[in-house]
Amino acid sequence: MNADEPEEGQVSAEVHGLLLQLQDMTNEMQGLAKSKEWDRLLILEQDRKAVLEKLFATPMTPTDIQFVIESIKHILEIDKAIVAMGEAEQEAIISQIRRVDTGIKATQAYKTNTK
Repeated sequence: MNADEPEEGQVSAEVHGLLLQLQDMTNEMQGLAKSKEWDRLLILEQDRKAVLEKLFATPMTPTDIQFVIESIKHILEIDKAIVAMGEAEQEAIISQIRRVDTGIKATQAYKTNTK
């Protein structure tokens, strides 16, 4: 057995490190969503994608694979919450635009009718 290989039942150091990095990035993305920093979130999402690609290109043991599956499930749950926050923000912006549009139309109608 190679000294770099994990013992049976243990996750390899490389896979574990990449998963920790993914979890940290996902948690940071959630914080950015909560503070409505969407531009920074999108940049971090692209960085996270690169780490995911590296993870899936890494050779894995059956133990690694099981650990990755459980970790990705957790990350996907956080992603669902982030998407929900984004959708709520989008709806709020759409509502605000509609109110502004209604105000503009009302002003235009007033100006037209007062001439």
